[in-house]
Amino acid sequence: MTAAQKKKQTQGPSGWNKLIRYINPYHKTIIFAIFLASISSLITVIGPKQIEKLTNIILENLAMSSSTFLEQITRIGLTLMVLYGLSAVIGYVQGYLMAGTTQALTRNLRKDISVKINLVPLSYYDQTSHGDILSRITN
Repeated sequence: MTAAQKKKQTQGPSGWNKLIRYINPYHKTIIFAIFLASISSLITVIGPKQIEKLTNIILENLAMSSSTFLEQITRIGLTLMVLYGLSAVIGYVQGYLMAGTTQALTRNLRKDISVKINLVPLSYYDQTSHGDILSRITN
């Protein structure tokens, strides 16, 4: 076994593997949040089409004020309100889920770092500069 293989074997899992291990308990929440973000984006794309339709109806029937004209405008206006309201609610739920997931993930990372720091002998901190210790913890 070469020195490079020994070094890689003693280093443990790669950064991506560690990240996936930390994210794994939250994968369902993350997938659901991505799904909600997609729906919110889709609704946001549909909105301008409804505005275009509303503008065309207004321009075509500018001189008239028939009840059919007003019903069309009301229907499209209500559709827009529902679409943008739904998009806002979905966006809020998605943001709430991801904020909770991020906080839980960060809490787990900090807890694991704290456990690891507490395993290091006190003499190490006496012999090593503060910057080096912070750099190792950050990396």
